[in-house]
Amino acid sequence: YSRNAPATFPLAQVIPGWSHTLAKAHVGDKLILSIPAKWGYGPSGGTQDGSIGATDTIAFYVEILDAWNAKSTGEAGATVETPADALPVEYTGELGQPITEIRVKEGAEAPAELKATVIARGSGAPLPEKGTYVLQFAAAQWDNAHAENTWVPTTANYPAGPRSVPSTQQIFAPLAGVPVGSRVLLSVPNKDNPAQAIAVVVDILSAV
Repeated sequence: YSRNAPATFPLAQVIPGWSHTLAKAHVGDKLILSIPAKWGYGPSGGTQDGSIGATDTIAFYVEILDAWNAKSTGEAGATVETPADALPVEYTGELGQPITEIRVKEGAEAPAELKATVIARGSGAPLPEKGTYVLQFAAAQWDNAHAENTWVPTTANYPAGPRSVPSTQQIFAPLAGVPVGSRVLLSVPNKDNPAQAIAVVVDILSAV
């Protein structure tokens, strides 16, 4: 509340008392969570200055504004603006479905500049120029030597589910003004090695 902005986080990365209680809650709920030490920060306590001790029970007031899961996507009914045959990439996953595979088409020209191409336009509010974007995405290096995917992680330390990214993160800055619910291709150049340019297909879930 002091910074006048919501917080976003995966339930797998919070104290057990939060993940246990919030997993059973609903969007729109207002909750007071009373978390005993064994469900909180445990023997280490919660803060370096000792203001939350190792045996303290902690109380939180929480309002749940929105929620997503590992399969969340943009709108199934988003309006197509760029047909598949006009894209430099091909992927598996219709609108409203997770993207499971992505690759750059053979012979596709690497981008010379960072740009966003709207594949399908959603009906939500436009993303602000400043804020935090909640996204799912699948990315491929231009030579298809490497890929990343928030729906289907390629490494064990890359958990499935949406990412909260700041609008100041350069590759996502072109999403400003695009509506929530959209699917967008971000073409990210690499001037030193065009083969290592990146194609990122993004589903926009929210902005906070």
